[in-house]
Amino acid sequence: MSNQGLHTKETKALYRNVFNQEIETMPTEKMRALQEEKFLKQVEYSYKNSTFYQRKFKEAGIELEDIRSLDDIKKIPMTTKQELRDALLQQPPILGENQTATSEKIVRLHASSGSTGRPTYVGLTKTDTLLWDESCARAFWTNGIRPDDVVAHCWNYSMFVGGLADHMGCEHTGATMVPIGIGNSGRLARMIQDLGITAINATPSYIMYLADAIKKELGIDPAETTLKKIITGGEPGGAIPATRKLIEETWNAKCCELYGMVDIHPIIGAECEHQQGMHFLVGDLVYPELFDVETGEHLEIKAGAVGEVVYTHLERYANSVLRFKSHDIIEVLGTECECGRTGYRFKVVGRSDDMLIVKGVNVYPSAIEDVLRDIEEMTGHFAIKLEKEGVQQDFIQLVAEFAADYKGDLEILNKKVQNRIGDMLQFRANVELVAENSLPRFEHKAKRIYKTYQGEHLPINQ
Repeated sequence: MSNQGLHTKETKALYRNVFNQEIETMPTEKMRALQEEKFLKQVEYSYKNSTFYQRKFKEAGIELEDIRSLDDIKKIPMTTKQELRDALLQQPPILGENQTATSEKIVRLHASSGSTGRPTYVGLTKTDTLLWDESCARAFWTNGIRPDDVVAHCWNYSMFVGGLADHMGCEHTGATMVPIGIGNSGRLARMIQDLGITAINATPSYIMYLADAIKKELGIDPAETTLKKIITGGEPGGAIPATRKLIEETWNAKCCELYGMVDIHPIIGAECEHQQGMHFLVGDLVYPELFDVETGEHLEIKAGAVGEVVYTHLERYANSVLRFKSHDIIEVLGTECECGRTGYRFKVVGRSDDMLIVKGVNVYPSAIEDVLRDIEEMTGHFAIKLEKEGVQQDFIQLVAEFAADYKGDLEILNKKVQNRIGDMLQFRANVELVAENSLPRFEHKAKRIYKTYQGEHLPINQ
């Protein structure tokens, strides 16, 4: 039976502010001691059960006995996604060289959502699924989900970790789940009203795509629906102030962000009600390290630090990973918060493998979106056409939409966009303006970069 209608104002007031009080508010020193204890057990478990890590340790010239404290983590070589992908082929079935539990104990499989190359697969034992449910519940609770919510879960359920895994974690909060998936926008538009859906979890791109479906299917303003909580992930848009503002004004709803990855944990961080960055919520399950992207220097996780985050499992049984290079670039915003959570606060700046360098300037698609969303004559939709292979680019060819109600001179607007990008991001873009709705819209993750040197075509509706 649905829990709708069972919660009065009095019972709502009894909802705790933090899902797991002990872990999420644990003092830093105590968390460090817990991490070290679990790290040593995880390294031993991985070494004894993974031919992949036995080989990597041997190639690095280290023995298990060399790892005696958390400080010794630096002796362990990094793990890349390509290595995990290659390891799948070396020792089938199911999870290749890095399978660390027997096939009989693996109860579920997920795959990466990458659009290129061979996917990587992740396995779960029964214990792993329970740990995922717990950590995901922490995140959704941090985002504001409570047992009296009805949540539309709009992610791909086909192998993607954001589908079933996030669904189960959100359900673990006690909320009522609507497993709509993607590609059912018209149906969902009607279901929002029929079921009194109060919250939705999807990409920022899909949230705005759905707003158009609401208008077309129901002929009403999305702001008039029952939906008041929006949780975004998979793209940086939810953290971009101008994009968040657009989403919140369109729906008259609160927009929060969460973040995760299939190789490590379905959800690693989420925003609390104070929205001062996402809290790192899985310190008991994952150990993070931060490195300067250009120099490789190890960075202290403190306010103002910016670098690529590297993750190590602290409790994982099916296929544990040590020092995984995430390619995610984060900025640490602080280590304290009014909500009481002690996990550091951060935002994702971009990805090192999406990063482009134009005449010495690091360029992230998320930063371009931030600038475009802040120009009232622009829709914020854009694409980048790369005519040259590699990170180093001589220029950026940017295709961006201008708003339908803009009737001014396009040359003047083009110059404005170029100047704003130059002033804010310190590089010059070659800008091609196209009319609103010329660029593709996405129900899942938005595609921003088109490698024209490989023959990729950017479809433009004329």
